[in-house]
Amino acid sequence: MGDTLIVPLTGYDVHHDNSGVTLTYIVQSLDIYSLHKAALRVVDKWRLLAGRIQPTKDLSSWCISVPIQGDVSHRLWFTTSRFETPLDSTYFMDKADPIRIVLQPPLEYFRHPSVPYNLQGYFSSNAPIISIHVTQFLNCVCIGVAFPHCVLDGHGIGQFIHALDDELHDRQWTIPPFSENNAFQEVLDDLEAKAPTVDVSSTSALPPSRRALAPSSLLNGLIVESRLAYETRYRNLDTKMVYIPAHALAKLVQKTKDEAIESGLGVVSTSDIVSAWILKSTYSDETDNNDLHISVVVSARKMLSRYNKAMENYSQNAVGLVPFPIISKQELAKKSLSEVAVWHRQGHKPFTGDTSWIQGYDAYFKTNRFPEVLRPRGWGQEPMSFTNPRINRFDNIDFGSRMLAFWIRYTPTEPIHVITMNMLNGGYLIQGSLRRKRWNAVAGAVQTLVAELDGYMVNQGKNTETGRAYDLKAKL
Repeated sequence: MGDTLIVPLTGYDVHHDNSGVTLTYIVQSLDIYSLHKAALRVVDKWRLLAGRIQPTKDLSSWCISVPIQGDVSHRLWFTTSRFETPLDSTYFMDKADPIRIVLQPPLEYFRHPSVPYNLQGYFSSNAPIISIHVTQFLNCVCIGVAFPHCVLDGHGIGQFIHALDDELHDRQWTIPPFSENNAFQEVLDDLEAKAPTVDVSSTSALPPSRRALAPSSLLNGLIVESRLAYETRYRNLDTKMVYIPAHALAKLVQKTKDEAIESGLGVVSTSDIVSAWILKSTYSDETDNNDLHISVVVSARKMLSRYNKAMENYSQNAVGLVPFPIISKQELAKKSLSEVAVWHRQGHKPFTGDTSWIQGYDAYFKTNRFPEVLRPRGWGQEPMSFTNPRINRFDNIDFGSRMLAFWIRYTPTEPIHVITMNMLNGGYLIQGSLRRKRWNAVAGAVQTLVAELDGYMVNQGKNTETGRAYDLKAKL
């Protein structure tokens, strides 16, 4: 092994090339020196983050050359800037706020322009995996934590954020494992040897959970690309966020759970309810009957940890898009919020124990074929994807002062028709890049929801209209 360890990047990792991610925080004040020193300690202990992205010896893929010994202080970029003006306070999100739409502040406050976003850029510039940029304003401080998606997914960067929080407060933490033998790839190879993936040329050969998918083809790939280009150029896409503070979230959750139970629909989670609300709101002003192809990002960690316990704390990419049953806009409009929440919850179930979807992705990355999860997105078939990194609790870090705002930013472009959900101060952040007219529909839905919840009282976790009590934290 010597002084370095070569950690391979899997097909899943390399698939996320050309995607730089920045976690952006706004706080009241900050001890910049302490943050810098804490970040250095994390990188020094978790040596994977001190690694250098480089091609493999045969130039067929990419890997991380990890220094096992020696000083690694140069393997963290920490930059600062300062403005002698206040930052516009409309970017701030307060617990006492009503439900509202928030605009995103400029990325330059959080990410230094020298930080690359793709594998070749990291290799050419010898850039470290983690970069932190701090911008001071008269009334707040902006903090950006940038990383390449091709190395870490939400779970992995969440591990860094929580380790950074522990270092800031002098607590012990466990270093996530890494080695020359990739646990994720080993599990997938073992599964393939025992139960090969089915032929995806015909949807009839797919397991029941995936028969709604389109056959893999070059044509479907071209349809996807052309549709994305059309949306970007002609549909006036805007990236905004809906902030649902904790007090309003509690009312929305209790109201919808009441409806679900009284209608005999069963149990729904907070995530189901919020996803259902933004989905219905987005298309609330549209009268056509196009099909909606909804998909959700699912982590394979819990499922694959049954085969290898190392997957529980695996830091590299281990997620994939899985499809929900196709639903038309008119079907969506006819369903109540609680019914859509139940539809959302049931859509996850086929994938919680079925490894074939993750094996299908693996087969695609090995053969460069289109994945069977690819759906055509042509006229009359509209896509929407949900990703739920809130489970990684990026907001669960104490910078020493009140957290005023949080966003996830993507470089070089924001993903289109993707809804990202996070948490801040007990409330929900619903972020997305949507058509402007759909954001207008969401704005109208926000006003309607505020009016609906205005008289809906919450008293110690109890709905005063029904007297039914809930554990509001149980399913957040």
